[in-house]
Amino acid sequence: MILNFTKQLFFGRYIPRFAYTHIFLNSAMRHSMLHVQNPFSFFWPNESLEARAEISLNDANGKMIGKWQKTIPPFGMLAISIQEILSELRSTAELGTITLDLVPPKKYEKYLHSLNRSDARIASPFWMRFFDDLGSQAYVHSIEADRTRIYGVPRIISRFISKKDSRVTWSSDRTIRLDVGESATAYIVNHSRKKHTCTASWNSPTSGEIKVGNFIISRKGIVEFSVDYPGEVFLSVDPVSTLNAKPYVLVQTVSRQFALTHG
Repeated sequence: MILNFTKQLFFGRYIPRFAYTHIFLNSAMRHSMLHVQNPFSFFWPNESLEARAEISLNDANGKMIGKWQKTIPPFGMLAISIQEILSELRSTAELGTITLDLVPPKKYEKYLHSLNRSDARIASPFWMRFFDDLGSQAYVHSIEADRTRIYGVPRIISRFISKKDSRVTWSSDRTIRLDVGESATAYIVNHSRKKHTCTASWNSPTSGEIKVGNFIISRKGIVEFSVDYPGEVFLSVDPVSTLNAKPYVLVQTVSRQFALTHG
């Protein structure tokens, strides 16, 4: 009874927003671009609603680079290079995380309450385009929400309802075939609100562990973990920072072209 009363009181006043976190690459050869639509006007087409994209960037060590925001028109989208945002923030970071929070008009929040008063919420998954100067391209969606906080609610409530850190071991259910001279690089992100300690391993289905790394990752930080073993490999992380914090994996060919996926 107390739980139901708290839930009704909480959701009757606030709309929790789950911002999502992705990686960005910004080296001399490899680049990133953010792609996100305005979902509010699509979900409620009878109204002409704008969306405010609030973006924060962190470097690989989890240090805040800066914040940037842009209004997305009704039925529109935002497509912008990470280099452009970094330039405005006067940063030269080559690797890091990007978190996107889509903020709706108050009118939309009232609309959500009218549809589902007891469980209204907003999530902001998005896509990143990764490309390089050799012609490779990959479109990869964000995997996990930013678990350092819940947006749209007071911080004390955010800490109360934030998901606890997991102690789940994750192992990929697919193998990657590498030829001589090719490599695979895992990008392991800490989506949790605390410093994360984990052990990652590249494994062979027939030979067992090939390479093992122990990492301490700051909140919203990221580490790289590469292997160049010729043969089939798969990745394991013990534990991942949250239940769905699967790493991103980049495979580079001998000609330096790449493919990028998650999990």
